[in-house]
Amino acid sequence: MKTTPNYLPFFGGKMMLRATLTVMTVVSIGLVTGGCQSTDLSKTYTGSTTMVIHAKSGQKQLLTNVFKVNEDCSSARPPALKIVSEPVHGSVSIVRSTTSTTYEPGHKLHKCNSRKISALAPIYVSNPGYVGEDRVRISGQVAGNPREFYDYFEFRVIVTK
Repeated sequence: MKTTPNYLPFFGGKMMLRATLTVMTVVSIGLVTGGCQSTDLSKTYTGSTTMVIHAKSGQKQLLTNVFKVNEDCSSARPPALKIVSEPVHGSVSIVRSTTSTTYEPGHKLHKCNSRKISALAPIYVSNPGYVGEDRVRISGQVAGNPREFYDYFEFRVIVTK
């Protein structure tokens, strides 16, 4: 998870003020352009996850469940999802779902594995009769993170009969 401090350090003096303003301007430009989303599937974005999914032609296929869990095992608000790049040979819809977590023993949230968690689930359906490869890219933003920070999920869907 990407985080940024919720404060900006203050530097005293005219020289330091000029340097601080210059750095803040450069960082601001980077944040504005860094938050832009692209549909170029040939690039892997920082924080991106690529998954290969197998699907049957014309049938609904769960791509993943996207969720966030609080330390008390309650469901946090799921990340906001947006379809950045639609599949060429099918469609994707995002639906509400529930899932169970699978944290490894020793993980601080392992105790939550027996609970159902609220999630958002992208569902892929190929065009009827289509067989081959399709691609989907979805962006997600975790509640509480700055608007400029997105995680990207790229799905390479292998569609068979």
